[in-house]
Amino acid sequence: MPAPAETLAPDVWAGIGTPMPPNSAVISPENITQIAQLGHWGKGRILTAAYTPDGAQLIALTAEGVYWYDAATAEQTAVQRYNRTLINMALSPDGQLLALAFATSWDVPTYVEVRRTADNELVSALQVEFNPPIPNNGCSLRLMETPSSPPLGN
Repeated sequence: MPAPAETLAPDVWAGIGTPMPPNSAVISPENITQIAQLGHWGKGRILTAAYTPDGAQLIALTAEGVYWYDAATAEQTAVQRYNRTLINMALSPDGQLLALAFATSWDVPTYVEVRRTADNELVSALQVEFNPPIPNNGCSLRLMETPSSPPLGN
């Protein structure tokens, strides 16, 4: 015999203050646009991570921010949060610069910032446009200087 279905009252609270929505229709193609994230716990899903060249720090990127951890103890040592959605990052080979890709429309990278890792100071920022738009389905972000480009750290 199956267990009876539990019906939650609209005023039931879940988690840390997130109200439960009232019972509604089954998800279908007709109402799929009504689905929205109501909240989340923690720091978000890790999108990518990298060790600093000396192996002392682990940098983890989530849509919420950039989290720095001591690689030996796993203790969080720093966090930088941004008011835009992060989707990718790249650490320079010497570990002095961090490039951050932000999405302003769906999952297409449209803005890149280069920051110094020592103090999170903005070094460079640029708009990125793709035509046609390319979704972030395994695309990578790399930080490099070429002989014809001005140094990123200056």
